[in-house]
Amino acid sequence: MSCLPAISLRGVAIACMALASVWALWHLIRRGVDPSDLIVGDDGKASWSKIAAIGTWLVVSWVVVVMAYAGKLSDAVLLGYAGIYCGTPVAFQLVNAVAKRGQQ
Repeated sequence: MSCLPAISLRGVAIACMALASVWALWHLIRRGVDPSDLIVGDDGKASWSKIAAIGTWLVVSWVVVVMAYAGKLSDAVLLGYAGIYCGTPVAFQLVNAVAKRGQQ
């Protein structure tokens, strides 16, 4: 019997992802990049398309990681991931264009 507690691979993966995110953000700040640029648009207000893109990336990436961990990641899921990730900013641009056209 081992006196060390069992460590789940999922917990290690989550911890590694969190540490990598903090490390990347720290390096951006050290280089003078303002992290608010990730969510603020050109007008100085929160950009819903940027926030939605980051949120979509987080959720869908998590689904892909879980499916890969479970051994159920197929080409269709990976293609769907790419479509959702790339399609979200395009969809927001289309919605904004239609909204602006309706205001004129």
